[in-house]
Amino acid sequence: MHPAEEITGTRSSRLRGKKILVCVTGSIACVETVHLVREIKRHEGEPIVALSEAAERLVSPETLEWATGKPPIIQIRGQVEHVSLATEPGKVDICLVIATTNTICKVANGVADTTTTLLIASMIGAKIPVMMIPVAHQFLLDNPITIEAIQYLKNLAVLFLSPRYEEEKAKFPKISDIMDKIFEVLDFPKLLSGRHLMITAGGTREFVDQVRFISNPSSGKTGLALAQVARNLGAEVTIILGAQHSADFQGFNVVNVTSAEEMTSKSLELIQEQNFDMVISSAAISDFTLDQRDEKIRSGQPLELTFRPTRKLIKEIKHINPNLPIIGLKAEVNCSDEELAQKAKLSMTESNLSLVVANDISRTGSGFSTDTNEVVIFRGPGDWRSVKGPKLEISREIMAEVVKIFDSQEVNS
Repeated sequence: MHPAEEITGTRSSRLRGKKILVCVTGSIACVETVHLVREIKRHEGEPIVALSEAAERLVSPETLEWATGKPPIIQIRGQVEHVSLATEPGKVDICLVIATTNTICKVANGVADTTTTLLIASMIGAKIPVMMIPVAHQFLLDNPITIEAIQYLKNLAVLFLSPRYEEEKAKFPKISDIMDKIFEVLDFPKLLSGRHLMITAGGTREFVDQVRFISNPSSGKTGLALAQVARNLGAEVTIILGAQHSADFQGFNVVNVTSAEEMTSKSLELIQEQNFDMVISSAAISDFTLDQRDEKIRSGQPLELTFRPTRKLIKEIKHINPNLPIIGLKAEVNCSDEELAQKAKLSMTESNLSLVVANDISRTGSGFSTDTNEVVIFRGPGDWRSVKGPKLEISREIMAEVVKIFDSQEVNS
């Protein structure tokens, strides 16, 4: 019996039948690969190792063959491994990348000039979960180019496992932390597979003249977080994105608009053309607009403006498709959780919403432009709860409610 088989399944069978591609690049941290693949074997997984040329100089292919029972991939040959591992029947379940900043930036820019970068590009294209473990000096990770590349890959649903920081270096995480993340990803079902969601995000601009407009501080961060979670759950996502935002929506199907009227008109047009399963209205759409003046208004003199109400997107959607589930996000100020719940109840009743998420933007760390939020998720009278934390975590809570809404539809159909 090969030494690798002696430890197979000695801890659990949680990874039975799972193929795990481990792409190793040229960081000294790659010496930890041996321990990682052995742990994968202990949970009955099948590790498949690929080495870059730089990684070969740090950890030998023979050592990894001893650790896994199979020779690592060091070159794409006649078996076209970048294709065979991305398609059935040999398709892998997850790709782990022990990633230098060089590899991260290459992959983000579509460069596939090594064995490992070609494999990673194929995994992303085949929508196989990819999890990168960055290992580098801190100043390399703080490079604005690296930061931008990481954010771009995150928008493509690439996961990043935080390294262990010691001595101003991003070092290899604990093996147990990596395994926990693998379990989390592979145990996470695609509960929204086959669903098509529309998400409105960002703010709108109502122009006074050709150089001035009225808007709000919306960053679009909540809309982006909702879109990321929905995509990770298997949903197809279309984003109607206002001009006023600071979030990075690269990698999503985005329809850009500027004004409240454009957002409403484009949303209604797409709803009539496409078969959406739900709309999540997270955009901060202006409640008022005005006629734009043809000439620039002179400064230094009093100015009177006449505003008129804009069309209400949710009511317009319900008019053309009364049965389409809609989740509304509602911003208030100086409200207790109980008051937020009451306002959410009113919105749900008036607009026939499936769920309302309300927050008080006057609270510290809540509302526009922040990375955190504090919300009330309102499902119905007497059925609401408060959630506080990063917007991505709150979005997971909201999407869990979305899954329940669809499940309830199937039960009642």
